[in-house]
Amino acid sequence: MNHLEMVRIRLFNLSDSHQVNILFQQFKESLNDIADHEAHIALWKNTYVENDWLIHLAFLNPSANKRILTQAAHLIEALRMIGMVNHERWDPVETIKK
Repeated sequence: MNHLEMVRIRLFNLSDSHQVNILFQQFKESLNDIADHEAHIALWKNTYVENDWLIHLAFLNPSANKRILTQAAHLIEALRMIGMVNHERWDPVETIKK
């Protein structure tokens, strides 16, 4: 894995939950030409806090990074309109493949 990005969103209004889904779908569609082996992208919803969401971006191939990061920047800006956003980037220290 090249690196991992996590975008956490705490919605200002619970009624905007559908907006997270819409924005994520638009983001996903903008990356249709990127193969599954280049990145793993997922949307998560907090089990206990209804207005908390997480977008998980695992970059598996460095060639896809720039394109995905450009689209992710647009997504993050849109999410900031509906909630507090915490964007984190993690670089691998050690990995185990089994």
